[in-house]
Amino acid sequence: EETMEKAHGVNIEFLGRFFGDRYSTEDLKIYAAEKESEYRATVAKNMPLVPGIVELFEDLSSHHIPMAIGSAAPPENVDFVLDTAQLRHYFGSVYHSGNVSQGKPNPEVYHSAAAGLGLTAPDCIVIEDSPIGAKTAYNAGCPVVVITNTHPKEDFSDLDNVVLFIENYLEINTEILNQSYQTAN
Repeated sequence: EETMEKAHGVNIEFLGRFFGDRYSTEDLKIYAAEKESEYRATVAKNMPLVPGIVELFEDLSSHHIPMAIGSAAPPENVDFVLDTAQLRHYFGSVYHSGNVSQGKPNPEVYHSAAAGLGLTAPDCIVIEDSPIGAKTAYNAGCPVVVITNTHPKEDFSDLDNVVLFIENYLEINTEILNQSYQTAN
């Protein structure tokens, strides 16, 4: 429960929530870099994509729907995943913890990602897998589709901006996303 409560936002923020003033900011930066390096080494061995993600990106791309990344992850992780999984070409705008001054649930990352597409955040629909990310979408004024591969529906019960729950990306396409967005607005 403590981890679920504290592990969100950029690394320095959530490590600070865990450890308080036990470590200096410089120490936290070192520990955060080590933690993320371990993550990349672990994921590099096996990076399974959620079923249907590539098909969804292809569908959206073929309909000329612009896509952006708004992540709380550090730039090294975002670059690693986009490049290793060969997904970067789908995104016209990529924002991460290195581009913002405050982490999620502050909506800055979604506002920036939308602006990178020439849009405002409320003009976008967000796909999220975490309650903090969905709360960030709420704070940005965005409807959100929740993929329940890491958290159950019940973890999102306090958010009224959730327009659809899915278990994998095989369940959605451009038409369903458009319908979900129209329903929200």
